[in-house]
Amino acid sequence: MFAPEQLANLGDIGKLSQIALYAVSGYFLIEGIIGLKVQKQPEPTRVMQTAHDDFLHLREETDQLAAIVRESKEREHELLAALEELREQSTEAQRQLAEASPQHDEVISLLSLLQSRGRFLDFVSQDVSKYDDAHIGRVARYVQQGCSAVMSEHFEMARAHDSNEGSQFTITNGYDPRSIRFSGRVPERPPFAAKLIHRGWKVLSVKLPKIIPISETEADRIIAPAEAEVIAA
Repeated sequence: MFAPEQLANLGDIGKLSQIALYAVSGYFLIEGIIGLKVQKQPEPTRVMQTAHDDFLHLREETDQLAAIVRESKEREHELLAALEELREQSTEAQRQLAEASPQHDEVISLLSLLQSRGRFLDFVSQDVSKYDDAHIGRVARYVQQGCSAVMSEHFEMARAHDSNEGSQFTITNGYDPRSIRFSGRVPERPPFAAKLIHRGWKVLSVKLPKIIPISETEADRIIAPAEAEVIAA
């Protein structure tokens, strides 16, 4: 049992306890309010960190996109350069083909020279079966002399093969198939032996006269003009 003085002290203690209880309750109430505010409104440093991370991510994606654009432009430049090179090669190939291929005007020029110097067209166009050998021989001599002069003046010729006709020689790997035309049973691959029947010919240079290119009119296709003697009146 408590004495009256102790009960009075206990009453004071109760008041103090009640005050302490109010203080503790107020503390927890303030902490709760502060906690709610912290949850609703992030700290400035957290907001800044999130914005910085988003910025870094966006810059990385931008750099990747810029790299793709640069690569596409470089590829486009490479394709355009390759296309231009192909065009130049095509133009050069056409030019070389045009220079290497015989033109119509050069062929007509050659026929004109053979006709004017050796009556070549007259000889090959006539039926010689009705003439005797002596007559044909005399005409052939004239044709041969005139055509030989044309060939010597306008063509530099050489034999296609150096061996003597009738001699045997060996075909080895690397030979030019355009330089020899074989007869008989030809093996699939060299080496094999052959007998030279004809030495062949090749052209080293051509010096035909330059003439105006022919047109589609009949008059411009004349190789040798007709000849006529004026009869005195």
